[in-house]
Amino acid sequence: RRLLEGAGLRIGKITPKVTASRPPLGTVVEQQPAPGTYVRKGTAVHIGVEVEPVRMPRLINEHFEKAKDLISRIGLKLGTVDRRITGNAPAETVIEQHPGSAVDVPKGSTVSLVVEEESVLVPNLQGLNRTTAQSTLANARLLVERWDEEITGSQPPHTVLRQYPGPNERVRPQTGVTLVLE
Repeated sequence: RRLLEGAGLRIGKITPKVTASRPPLGTVVEQQPAPGTYVRKGTAVHIGVEVEPVRMPRLINEHFEKAKDLISRIGLKLGTVDRRITGNAPAETVIEQHPGSAVDVPKGSTVSLVVEEESVLVPNLQGLNRTTAQSTLANARLLVERWDEEITGSQPPHTVLRQYPGPNERVRPQTGVTLVLE
């Protein structure tokens, strides 16, 4: 600070950093503009300061609540939490993290997660009659969004010809399914 102020400059943004060389805490490890750069008096110099590192844990495959508690307990902050349906993990399980595991980050850093969203599998309703299709959807925790009709003569009346979303797609519970009936 004294060096900057003595040169007619001021401190700008201070960013916590963890470097591989591990200098003493509080050491300036980077600056912008770079040393030796000519600037106007009063220019802000942004600095990176060495801080206490935290080893990033592996959060993938952990339940979201457990991951959230661990993040807080080791001195990190929870950032964005996105939810995604992949069908590859139980609901509320962490499926991605940033930063990744086993890296050192500054204490107080933000951790972003992607969490598996609760989902259900859309049953195959093709060939079922209207009543059976509706009860099958209800048992799968899905709704009928719309009944459309198409006369083809290929099936008995009130038989499901097509559905949207299709069979075996993963969707959120209570999603509406459109059925096209004979």
